[in-house]
Amino acid sequence: MRKAYFVVCTTIVLCIAAASGVRAEEEIVPCVTDGKIGFCRMDGSTVVPGKYDGAYDFSEGFAMVAIGQKPEPEDTQVKTPEKQSLWNTRTKEKPTNRKFGFIDKTGKEIVPLKYDRADFFRGCCAVVELAGKYGYVDKTGKEITPLKYDMAYSFFTGKFGRIESGGKSGYVDRTGKEVIPVKYDLTVQFSEGLAAVELDGAWGYVDETGGEVIPLKYEGATDFYNGFAQVKTGGKWRGIDKAGKELALPESEIVKPIKGKMSYVLAGEMKRLVDANGKEISSANYDYVGGYHNGFMSVRRDNKWGVVDEAGKEIVPPMYENLWAFSDGLAAVRIVGKWGFIDKTGKEVITPKYSYAHGFEEGLACVKLGGKDRYDPGKWGFIDKTGKEVIPLKYDSAENFTNGLAGVSVENKFGFIDKTGKEIVTPKYDKVDNFQNGIARMWLLEQEGFVDRWGREYFLPPYLVTRPRGPYGPMP
Repeated sequence: MRKAYFVVCTTIVLCIAAASGVRAEEEIVPCVTDGKIGFCRMDGSTVVPGKYDGAYDFSEGFAMVAIGQKPEPEDTQVKTPEKQSLWNTRTKEKPTNRKFGFIDKTGKEIVPLKYDRADFFRGCCAVVELAGKYGYVDKTGKEITPLKYDMAYSFFTGKFGRIESGGKSGYVDRTGKEVIPVKYDLTVQFSEGLAAVELDGAWGYVDETGGEVIPLKYEGATDFYNGFAQVKTGGKWRGIDKAGKELALPESEIVKPIKGKMSYVLAGEMKRLVDANGKEISSANYDYVGGYHNGFMSVRRDNKWGVVDEAGKEIVPPMYENLWAFSDGLAAVRIVGKWGFIDKTGKEVITPKYSYAHGFEEGLACVKLGGKDRYDPGKWGFIDKTGKEVIPLKYDSAENFTNGLAGVSVENKFGFIDKTGKEIVTPKYDKVDNFQNGIARMWLLEQEGFVDRWGREYFLPPYLVTRPRGPYGPMP
């Protein structure tokens, strides 16, 4: 489950792009052109000439671009609480000349490249940071708040952005006005019109006017889902509705809300499914209940996995050694050490025979034959939803398709193929990142650079080179 927070990491913009699933609105993507990074149409023709050292997909009509050296992390880490029992680790970074801004689809720089960090536009505005202080810019490039906060968080689809200053937290609206004072020790995003806040160790809820509609008297609090949330009182977690009324459940039981139409109650070591009012909707007990995803949840009993739907009905009884979430209508499952696929009725539509399988992405799934698991030597390829091996299992490693391309390796050399199996980028690189935002970072003979989907390369000057990464992402 991806969390909707503005996370500062060593590759901040790529991190946010992956977490949020931002994709290009039109068929214009970053590419290597004129010896640097610009933007091209899908036929490879240039739209924005290359002049940037980093570029990202268009989102809401704007693309983030960057010039200068990419930041590297320092060893020191600062942990900042996002909410009760959840910590977001922010990595401090060494000084750099990297600067971010935004362009429109004509290449005009709407937001000047002067910020040390930035997030994508989410509705009204984007989070930016300069000299350690955060604020917001709108789509004209105007700073709608002063850059004075210790941290600012994206609006996403909500009405408010969270801000932090001097160890306190509050909210601004889309005009930049502080509508809920910066006075709380901790805040979280609004959910269903309410937000959990904490002051002096006591949690409660505020509404969109800033009114404390559920008193700050609890030891902990969670988001609202389907009209109720979880609060901690007297060392025990209880369910409450939006009026603050606690669900009528025995003291020994703990309500755990799930994003969907169900929740579960923990009674001792076992869990049973209930509705928003605490009414039991399934007599089955489980020792683990997984997260809600596309109308289904994974459940475990006696170390076997199954699936239940939103009504609590067992679509797949606990019988598999492992399973992935449904993707493209199918879920990968493992039984007797082999992986196959089931549909949403629980029917096995692709017989388990693979030593490993990823879930379906963009209509194809990456599968492996040979070896006992993902990491043993074997051969990788791709199947369609009928189980047909549409790309032969001949690669030493492979990753799922992203934006129409998949990373593969042959004899420790890495490249990319399209959905027909054609080698778009010949496997020749020592390491590569996954394609994100139209380009992929690569390393070749100790040189670092980028390659686009047409195989065009841009090698970074030595002063822009960053530390090495693993074959499909950052090294530990």
